[in-house]
Amino acid sequence: MSRTKVKLLVLFVALVSLRSSCIDSLFKADPGAGIVGVRFIHAASSTGRVHFYYTLGYYNYSVVANAYYNNQYGYYQFFTGHQDFKVFEPDSLGLLSSAGAELDREYNYTVLAYDDEDAISSQLLVIKDKMDLPESGRVSIRFVHLGRETEIHSLSVSLVGESTPLANLTWLHTSSYFDMDAGIYSLVIKDTDQNPAQSVLETPTFNLTGGRNYTIVLSGSLTGVGNLAFNAAVFADPDEVVD
Repeated sequence: MSRTKVKLLVLFVALVSLRSSCIDSLFKADPGAGIVGVRFIHAASSTGRVHFYYTLGYYNYSVVANAYYNNQYGYYQFFTGHQDFKVFEPDSLGLLSSAGAELDREYNYTVLAYDDEDAISSQLLVIKDKMDLPESGRVSIRFVHLGRETEIHSLSVSLVGESTPLANLTWLHTSSYFDMDAGIYSLVIKDTDQNPAQSVLETPTFNLTGGRNYTIVLSGSLTGVGNLAFNAAVFADPDEVVD
């Protein structure tokens, strides 16, 4: 083997070792750090498949390949502390969205891709998930408003047949959790920017199983067709945190 080839081989091995060393050092948790669960929800109706990534040092690593609208993925294990999350377009691998977040051991987390008008937002929404579960026969539920801001800036969520709203939300906001009996329900969503408030959606019935936490994500467009229309997607918190 020529000296040039030997030098190039040594240089390549050194670079690989350096990268491996950097990754190993970044993966070593602080003694006070912990592990939390992070799930990813694709709530951008304007966009088909997306890839969810996180950044480690100078490199981006895939968490979820080919995530589809109105689906959740995870929980996945992440160290507490600062984490950077990104969404890439699958074919071109162009960067679509990103967000940094400080992860605390007291919570699990949800990372949501969402629309800003007619295109996926350049920002991701990162929210805290409660870790304690309700008692048997009860559920803990919350709502996230990710519909189109210009169509519905403010809305209310009520059970069908009930006049008192469960939640009032503005765009990009998340309600507090509240407990209710497990069972089969349907919701009415009203545009509260109108006077009087106008109903924009009555959901199909859905079953909430006792002892679970639920996040209901409102997304899509009032002018959308089929699965892309304004809708309420019901997500039960995943049972496990996977590697």
